[in-house]
Amino acid sequence: MPRMRVSRSHTATPGRMPQGTQQCTLREYTETATHAQKQTGADAMTERRWATELEAADYARISGNTLRRWRSEGRIAGYKISRTVRYDLNEIDAVLAAAADNADG
Repeated sequence: MPRMRVSRSHTATPGRMPQGTQQCTLREYTETATHAQKQTGADAMTERRWATELEAADYARISGNTLRRWRSEGRIAGYKISRTVRYDLNEIDAVLAAAADNADG
């Protein structure tokens, strides 16, 4: 069986990650989130809802460019899991709710 070659361009290095992106494995993040839930007494309703960039943009009814801009401005966090950036839909809900509150008052 022939050996597969892996290009160095596929490796994730901190200098090449988009701004506002945190790199962690899903296991590391799950352990951290579980520990935080136990300390704060949070219930299962605060569990992370992961979405890809396309899914998150469709969910919020915004473009992918707007989502990336929000991440670079620090409004939301992007979590690099494996080779993809995932977003927490709860964070997007909070940003949209804050924008609605500012528009109302």
